[in-house]
Amino acid sequence: MFNKKLTTVILTTALLATAVPTTAVNASNKFSVYSSNAFLKKASKQAARASKKYGLYPSVMMAQAVVESNWGTSLLATKANNLFGMKANDDWKGKRYNKQTLEWVNGKYKTIIGSFRKYSSYEKSFEDNAKKLRFGVTWQPLRYSKAWIENAKNYQAATKALTGTYATEPHYNTILNTRIKNYKLNAIDPKISTKKYTVTASMSVATYKWPTDHSVSPKKSSIVKGKKYKVTKTITYYNDTQRMYLSGKGWVNSTVIKVAKASSNNETSVNGASKATSQTSQISSKKN
Repeated sequence: MFNKKLTTVILTTALLATAVPTTAVNASNKFSVYSSNAFLKKASKQAARASKKYGLYPSVMMAQAVVESNWGTSLLATKANNLFGMKANDDWKGKRYNKQTLEWVNGKYKTIIGSFRKYSSYEKSFEDNAKKLRFGVTWQPLRYSKAWIENAKNYQAATKALTGTYATEPHYNTILNTRIKNYKLNAIDPKISTKKYTVTASMSVATYKWPTDHSVSPKKSSIVKGKKYKVTKTITYYNDTQRMYLSGKGWVNSTVIKVAKASSNNETSVNGASKATSQTSQISSKKN
């Protein structure tokens, strides 16, 4: 995790030390924006998977990894695939990597030997950080909840929510936002729509408390095949899959609903746009 004792000076220096690449987003391949940067090319796909699984912004996770690991060049990153400075506490069952680190002891910094988590890959590091952001800490499970994709309307809101919680550095959000803007890290961020429309359940299934993989979220309620429900929020991901919040019910994947016919013979599509038709269309059955 971000070293909460680092000063603004240290972080600002790191922020200004790296040149900004100039690349253009390829609309047909959102990841192509990172093709000229070896670290982002590798990290972006891991961030996309982990953030979708746990309901987070991939841009924020990538920015954290950039800051924490200094573009994957830190000792923790090269020796332990640890991109977020995650420490190995007593409850950690995996491998460990020990190194010198600074800790604030009795009013001053002191060099100690710290124990950190060692991962087999970047994927495992992103997974662990995403899990922490979703489930918080033992004494405060909702500590990072304002950074969740269902609660933060954009990445700026998410980074603000992590300032003072994930990191005590007062300018943490500015540091992350600058990385996101300069390196176009939000190119793969989900699109969120609050347009309301009616859908019909194409099968009877459970609904979920969070817009995460079902293996992560508790169940909330259920829907019944053939019944109509109102969508109040739609999240569209980098791979065009979607999750919807059904009013009073919970989150579902787009594969379990049909879009209901709206007034004036217009049908509201999944992304909130309208198209003239008198029939109900089946939403794409791409796997979420």
